Parts: sequence; structure tokens; C-alpha cells
Amino acid sequence: MAARVLLAYLLLWMLLFRVPEVLAAPTVVGTWFGCSETAVMMAGAWVLYVWFADDWDKRHLRFATDATGLRIARALYGLALIHFGVAHFVYLPETVLLVPSWQVL
Repeated sequence: MAARVLLAYLLLWMLLFRVPEVLAAPTVVGTWFGCSETAVMMAGAWVLYVWFADDWDKRHLRFATDATGLRIARALYGLALIHFGVAHFVYLPETVLLVPSWQVL
């Protein structure tokens, strides 16, 4: 039940708050960052939902709870991580500030 609620919440959050930001400024890398953060959390919630789906979910929401749903969640996770990697290079000065001083040689 918790995985189902979390997935629904993150899906609504993505559609109501993150996607409009991206549609307003699709060429700005920073607008995609929030969308990617939510996509990673949503993919994790989706995997948990697939793992813990009960019989009702498996009968009525088969597209989201079978192997196809798991592949979609994994693809969503992978696509979001691509943006995280790009953001490390686009925002290099900001990323360097996040490295603790004791790790800098």
C-alpha cells in the first residue's frame, strides 16, 4: 500500500510541478534537474510497487506491475541518471564546492 501511494504521489508531483517547468524552458539544463530528481524517486517507488503488488494490482494494473512495468521503471531511472551526469559537467564549479576539503589532494 505504501509503495502504491508513494508512486501515485510522485507521479502527480511530476505531472503537476516538474513537467510544466520543463515545458516552459526546455533548453535550460537546470529545469531538467528537478524532473530527473523526481524521476529517480518515482522509478524506485515503481520498483517497490512491482515487487509488493497484491493480486488486485496484478489483475487490474497489469501494465504497471508486470515485467514491462519493471523495465519502464528501470529505463526511467537510467534516463534520469544521464541528466545527473551531464549536470556534473554543466555545473562544474557548483559541483566542486560539494566535495569535502579533506578529499581534495
